[in-house]
Amino acid sequence: MSRARIEELLASTIGLDPGSIGTQAIDLAVRARMRTRRISDLVAYCDLVEGDVDERKELLEGIVVSETWFFRDPQAFRFVVDHVASRLRSGTSLVRILSLPCATGEEPYSVVIALLEAGVLPEQVEVRGIDLSPRAVELARAGAFGANSFRGEDLSFRERWFSTAGSNWRIDPRVQACVSFEVANALGPTLDIGAGTCDVILCRNLLIYLNLESRRKLLGRIERALGESGVLIAGHSEDIAALAPRFRRSGNLAAFAYRRSEPPSAEPPAVASPPCESLTPRRRPSRARARARRAGSAGEASVTQKNAGAMLPPAPSADSYCLLGVTLRCTGKLAEAAACFERALYLDRDHYDSLVHFALLCEHRGEREAAGRLRRRAARVSRGGIRP
Repeated sequence: MSRARIEELLASTIGLDPGSIGTQAIDLAVRARMRTRRISDLVAYCDLVEGDVDERKELLEGIVVSETWFFRDPQAFRFVVDHVASRLRSGTSLVRILSLPCATGEEPYSVVIALLEAGVLPEQVEVRGIDLSPRAVELARAGAFGANSFRGEDLSFRERWFSTAGSNWRIDPRVQACVSFEVANALGPTLDIGAGTCDVILCRNLLIYLNLESRRKLLGRIERALGESGVLIAGHSEDIAALAPRFRRSGNLAAFAYRRSEPPSAEPPAVASPPCESLTPRRRPSRARARARRAGSAGEASVTQKNAGAMLPPAPSADSYCLLGVTLRCTGKLAEAAACFERALYLDRDHYDSLVHFALLCEHRGEREAAGRLRRRAARVSRGGIRP
């Protein structure tokens, strides 16, 4: 019961879906804070964290994920450069870019470096980084980075835009001057992004950690913040169009960029969810798929968003998320199923079963473009022999 109190607090505070990181990760963070505060009783710690804002912040520091590095997914930055160049050519004098969440700063600094190297002047770009973690923002402002922040094959930019500082590299002040950082909750009531103020918003690999309600709330904020020609850059496992139909993919598919489109003139007719058997891919069934098909055929309509997370092991894997996704789809819970397939593909972007099942789900919902992309990815995986 006490764990449920913690999970409810995380959901109401930052929109976290506990199943996205696993109960084990939450338990480890809670136990670490209990040791620090010298509290042995879990109920007593729950009382503390519910009433003490500072303790809540410390717990969140142990839970939030800040995995990032410079020029992660390079195609995204190439897309941003092309988009900014187009905006400047059209007469825009200042391009505003938001990185949410910005973590320890690698992403917003990468954007500035890419733009400066493309000939954009410092006074033509303004980048804003927002993150929930005060510690991450403090590190971002300091601008000193270790070896873990540099993981790409081409690190030549480091020689041009960094100076050595002991075992770290310090970012060029010209890059720092283009970025402002602040601590804020992306879902909090005090965050003011500004309506129509952003030309580019990078929101990568945050949505996969949120519950469905919070995903939609955040995407609504992003949509309001984007200017008329604004673009959203998402993570590779986040199918934005499935959650916000007004967003459509744009440019190079590897950039995972989205633009808003006009809403359709009429809603497509509702179609009942077909039986699980009719959506089975034409491959030898895996054990996970076989179990899911049996669960769906048995009519386990009691699967809900609330109890679905209990079906996952303490450290969820791509296979377990795929299994849960198929089970949810078979009971007609398509939005929750899509979220599970997204998380499976975040853990393993070449997970064949998830690609196929997600493609079939998108096809059933009339999202032919998204279904086609997923099918092509599955075909490449199958040809390449990445999965048995």
